[in-house]
Amino acid sequence: MKDPEEIAIKLSWHDARVQILIVNGDKALYSDTCDPRSDISRRRVIEKLVNSFPAIDANTVEEELLQLSKEGAPPAVGSISTCDAVDADPEPWPTPVNGEALLDEIAELLRKYVVLPRYGAETIALWIVQTYCFESFEYTPRLLIHSPDKRCGKSRLLRLAAALARRPLACENITAAALFRSIEKFRCTLLLDEADTYLAGSNVNEELRGIVNAGHQRGGKVLRCVGDDNEPMPFNVYAPMVIAMIGKPPATVEDRAIPVQMRRRMPDEQVSRYRPGMSLRIQFLDAVRRCLRWVDDNRESLAARIPAVPQQLDDRAADNWFSLFAIADQAGGQWTDLARQMAISVMAGRDTTSLGTLLLADLRDLFRNWNRDRLTSSEICTALVQMEDRPWPELTQGRAITPRSLAKLLAPFEVVPRNVKRGEVVVKGYLRTDFADAWKRYLPEDRGTPAGASATPLPAFADKDLRQESSATSENQVADAIARKPLSDKGGSGVAEERPGDWPETRMEPRMAELLGLIETLSRDLDASGSSAPFSSETMRQHYREMVQRHGVGAALADAQARFQMMLQGDFAPLRRVAL
Repeated sequence: MKDPEEIAIKLSWHDARVQILIVNGDKALYSDTCDPRSDISRRRVIEKLVNSFPAIDANTVEEELLQLSKEGAPPAVGSISTCDAVDADPEPWPTPVNGEALLDEIAELLRKYVVLPRYGAETIALWIVQTYCFESFEYTPRLLIHSPDKRCGKSRLLRLAAALARRPLACENITAAALFRSIEKFRCTLLLDEADTYLAGSNVNEELRGIVNAGHQRGGKVLRCVGDDNEPMPFNVYAPMVIAMIGKPPATVEDRAIPVQMRRRMPDEQVSRYRPGMSLRIQFLDAVRRCLRWVDDNRESLAARIPAVPQQLDDRAADNWFSLFAIADQAGGQWTDLARQMAISVMAGRDTTSLGTLLLADLRDLFRNWNRDRLTSSEICTALVQMEDRPWPELTQGRAITPRSLAKLLAPFEVVPRNVKRGEVVVKGYLRTDFADAWKRYLPEDRGTPAGASATPLPAFADKDLRQESSATSENQVADAIARKPLSDKGGSGVAEERPGDWPETRMEPRMAELLGLIETLSRDLDASGSSAPFSSETMRQHYREMVQRHGVGAALADAQARFQMMLQGDFAPLRRVAL
């Protein structure tokens, strides 16, 4: 454009900024750059222009800058254009498409080239169609393709999904910034391979995880400051996403995903090879075009559908499967019932229980099965370590759970250890009532284990080889302590009084304290029950002193716990027998 004095103003993109050049003939009079997307940057450069050249029309310059902002910067030489990065939509199929036949076709294509678990092909077929209409739904579930080891077909399946999904963008690694900018720019289906290198275990990129989670729900956005003026700008991150990895992602990502677990192919499981010399997108182009046509014809009906959700699915699973149920219902035929069967089957094997919730469930079982109103921290940790199907034996770097780590896991649930009396001994532990609120909020009402049932057996304390103390000196000291009068409360403070020489080193080993407390309790109840020989309170002390010396604290503690358990159930007979 030109002003009345024949001064030419030239605007052109240079990388991500617009260059403003004022010339008079071949002579350059002024040069500056600005970010046309930034109001502050535009106003600043226009103000400088008007101050230097009063005849320039500021409104005209701003209109041209805004127009350049809308058009966007052209790709740099050698860069990847939008069309190159993401496949544009082809022409939809010219005639109406049957939804049931379309889903059958996609499922059969998947089974032809990849060995999949039960319901795997059908689940992925529904998910692929969902990529064409995800904007019509509140949630778009992540498709989690995972396996226990390499060479299980994950990357092969990812290539198939990329060939069939709408506007696919596949990559083997991605940063958080590239992720949200790609979704905002391309409106694509993301396919993330090798995700175990950046989205699992110690490799988790927390910023990336947050964006993956945010994109699960429509309206999900991230805010970033852009431009010279650091103006906050929202980036839309709602998009379909496939995550392929060895192992599993963080629990929050897995909770928003529909899992497909891959396994290594057996020699007798045969699959077809891809046609050489032709891209998969071209090979499956007809299926893509049929997906576009079917979704275009049914988009309004899909958006209006409120499909029935099986009661077996929790709230998150219901959100994940909602769009797939709607697609199955719209397609009709066998898919209506099949989708529900698939959801129940696929999600039944999913374990989304956090470590803290798992601990709450195991503690509820312990309190129920032992029929106790309180448990010491030592009792709980010893029992948890016996559970071979749980993480407690090797909780942290191969080490078993300790009272300290137990307290740390329970702290978020507002459950803290308190002083618990064992006879005259006070140790740290928990009351059953401490967990009442947490159990109601975080555990299902009925886990299939009625009160009093024995799903979690009493721990095998009596294993001498595993439970004996490390030195005979400490055993003898404990035996001596048993022979003396047990500890007494100090002024009712709730803290056990310690006397020099009573215990090994300076503090009492937790199981020793528990044993002494049980002996005191049993002795008191034995005297109160009017017991006669051969087992009195004095002979009981002698019995346990000898047992500690011969078999260790663990065996003595197991014997005392068994007697105490029977006593709680009203059976005083074991208190009168030397041997159980």
